[in-house]
Amino acid sequence: GFLEKVKFPEDRKMGTRVMLGRPWSLSKAPLNIKGPGPTFGQHNRELLQGILGYDDARCDDLEASGIIADRPTNFTTPATMSLDDLVKNGRLAYVDPEYEGKLGIWG
Repeated sequence: GFLEKVKFPEDRKMGTRVMLGRPWSLSKAPLNIKGPGPTFGQHNRELLQGILGYDDARCDDLEASGIIADRPTNFTTPATMSLDDLVKNGRLAYVDPEYEGKLGIWG
């Protein structure tokens, strides 16, 4: 049960992913992953209204001014390296080309 499959909502276009669970167990409390993490800003209004008591108008003002958002602003795409390049540069020791199949993801 250490590796758990988590299905993401269709709009996130991630499919089902294998994630690391917890390396321990408790006798009376299930500790499985309940679902994917929230999207960026998903709970903004819930927290601002439910905890701080803000009304819709105040939340609208915060969104309009850019103080809160549902997506990052000024986003730049980070540079990426292939798995082979990561091995060549010493950032990974080894890559098993069949790891996805062994974990039961993507085929």
